[in-house]
Amino acid sequence: MEANDYRSEDPQKGKISGESSGLQDSPESREKTLHPYETREMEGPESMVSEPAAAYERKRLTIEEYLEWESANIDKHEYYKGEVFAMSGSKIPYNIISANLLVSLAVRLRGKSCRPFNSDQRIHIPQNTLFTYPDISVVCGDPVTLNDDKWNITNPSILAEVLSPSTRGYDRGDKFRLYRDIPTLKEYILVDSATIRIEAFRINEEGLWELVEYKNIDESLYLPTLGLHLPLIEIYEGTSFAAADNPQAASH
Repeated sequence: MEANDYRSEDPQKGKISGESSGLQDSPESREKTLHPYETREMEGPESMVSEPAAAYERKRLTIEEYLEWESANIDKHEYYKGEVFAMSGSKIPYNIISANLLVSLAVRLRGKSCRPFNSDQRIHIPQNTLFTYPDISVVCGDPVTLNDDKWNITNPSILAEVLSPSTRGYDRGDKFRLYRDIPTLKEYILVDSATIRIEAFRINEEGLWELVEYKNIDESLYLPTLGLHLPLIEIYEGTSFAAADNPQAASH
């Protein structure tokens, strides 16, 4: 386990050291921002991802139009400042890890005040307009939703994303900057789906974000908000690289 100080001058929205300045406010700058679901070739075929939703021919939507359209759509779409982006499918290791993490949390939180949600749960950030579907969300206390609609949660305490080749840059960068606008967010967890590596971002006692990394299958991910330790061998159970790193993971 490695701890790094990722201090930010602004504890909620500040720049994390080593990262670019992120999303800009002007429409011209937003058009230049690469969203993970845009089709654009970057460093080989693994970086090819799906085209933004074309139902409105790139017309900017209001939030009300997006929610109406999304409720009638089979596929999931992310919304940001009027633009709608189709969310692509995922590979087996990604799905295994997501399921493992959800089950680990659900078992330990049963009967408690905090509850985990899977990727069907939409999260909304009123401060920047984002609507998205994190791989795992944890809400402590009663969920607060947009206009009490029971659909769009606005008060997650923990968000977790499983990284894929097409979204790892977005999840670490622009998406994290958007997530930091959530006043209730205390932890942001990134779980690699290609190797054993977990990045746990937490707000410390000074109100600043810091990073702790886990790279050993024998370690446990600590979630201070929940007071839980989740063994990495449990999170990565069923993946080929976990079994190669520790043979007990194959039959654990």
